[in-house]
Amino acid sequence: MKKTRWSLLIGLLLGLFVFPLMGYGQNLSVKYQNQTLEEVITDLKQRTDYSFVYQKRILEGKEAVTAEFMNVPLEYILDRVLLPADLEYEIVEKSVIIRAMDKGTFRQVVSGKVTDEEGLPVPGVNVRVKDTQSGVATDINGDFSIMVDSGHPFLVFSFIRIRDKRLMINECIWKSCLVNRSSFIVFTV
Repeated sequence: MKKTRWSLLIGLLLGLFVFPLMGYGQNLSVKYQNQTLEEVITDLKQRTDYSFVYQKRILEGKEAVTAEFMNVPLEYILDRVLLPADLEYEIVEKSVIIRAMDKGTFRQVVSGKVTDEEGLPVPGVNVRVKDTQSGVATDINGDFSIMVDSGHPFLVFSFIRIRDKRLMINECIWKSCLVNRSSFIVFTV
């Protein structure tokens, strides 16, 4: 009787929490060595269920791609391959629409490290883009990487017992800031 209850409970938990997640967020592992953007897009199309829509002329004259990605979502790869080429994308259902980036806006991956006053990494700091659902936590080395665009140019850093700190990301690179009088955290980008 107890064995049946445990089996039923485990089956219920798997059904509610694990199985629904299996269809979402396919991760990819890819390596590109001096390949054109068109070759990268063709490869991503073959590896995923997505179709890619773009005009070939926007890919002309772009630098070759040399990068390696291990077990990351498609969006992560697209951010790091398309944005440096001044291209942006939008995912609509199962289509990735690629277009030239508007020169009046910016969209970039901001990476940095959070350390304490002694230079030691601070893991677990929440880093989010203000007024959005986009956020990450610093890893064990205090490192983070997050997408920021001109529509939401503020990052908010929060940590236990430290008041939130809001920083504007613009074309300047910022080095450090005082979070509050009792705690100092250095953010480097």
